[in-house]
Amino acid sequence: LGTALVFFVAYIVIVYVATRKPVYPLAGLAAGAAASVGAYHLFGHVRQRVTAYVDPFSVYDTSGYQIVQGLFAIGAGGWFGTGFYLGRPQTIPVATKDFIFSAICEEFGTVFAIGMLLVCMSMYLLIVSISMQLENTFFRLVAIGLGTEYAFQVFLTVGGVTKFIPMTGITLPLVSYGGSSVISTIIMLAIIQGLYILRDDEAVAEEYDEETEEELYESPYENADTPHDRTEKENVNTDAAYGRTGRMHNNADAAYGRTGRKRKNADAYGRTGRKHSNAGSSYGAAGREQFYDKGIDPERYAEFLRDLEEADTRDGRK
Repeated sequence: LGTALVFFVAYIVIVYVATRKPVYPLAGLAAGAAASVGAYHLFGHVRQRVTAYVDPFSVYDTSGYQIVQGLFAIGAGGWFGTGFYLGRPQTIPVATKDFIFSAICEEFGTVFAIGMLLVCMSMYLLIVSISMQLENTFFRLVAIGLGTEYAFQVFLTVGGVTKFIPMTGITLPLVSYGGSSVISTIIMLAIIQGLYILRDDEAVAEEYDEETEEELYESPYENADTPHDRTEKENVNTDAAYGRTGRMHNNADAAYGRTGRKRKNADAYGRTGRKHSNAGSSYGAAGREQFYDKGIDPERYAEFLRDLEEADTRDGRK
């Protein structure tokens, strides 16, 4: 029943942290109280533990013997204890497991026992701090649930030994002697340690993302190579390119105009039927550019051709 109670309380705490609604823990406490009453009437060993809790001296020879011996050990130790190996913890049944806290109080004193409880509570607060720093909701709930199990085990053990609550048979984590209890506690703390490592990884990744974002979005007035300035430069280059394109279109229009004139002159040459006309040489008006390239004046060449034609005409008449 002690293990079931630990899991039940951890579940209530997880539900409350996840929902932040007080109705759930209140309903859990009411259900737990009803289950306790039902267990008292259904199970005989539960009734024995309740009887030993209420008046252990009345059942000193049976179920109350362990609790009474534990109380005697706590009282015999006083504030500073009887000394290491100077007590009598062997008189307490199962002193190495359930009643290890009574043996510690007897030999090391109440001051030492209070210090040990503070260490246990510091462990719990550390686990809660780790859980609150986790960004992932599932990991946060896992950490707070495991921390609650650890703290509630300490509460059940110390409360049962000091007769604050009925004894449940739960061991003190990492203090009591045991096999499965120690292994399960170590696994629980290993999971919490793994979650702490994940928290460090998340913090490093977040810091790296912030530095990368700052490098990408620096002020355009501080760095000339920022994306903003590069965009402006691209726009300027684009405008210049469009300007060059416009000039190319203008030049092309002028070229088409010259071509049209050349074609018109060629048509005029065809209608006259003359072999050598004033419009151009035998190569056509378009051939004038070739004469310019060779350094020959087309007009003078046309006059030369007309002189030849007149000379041929005179020779033909003769």
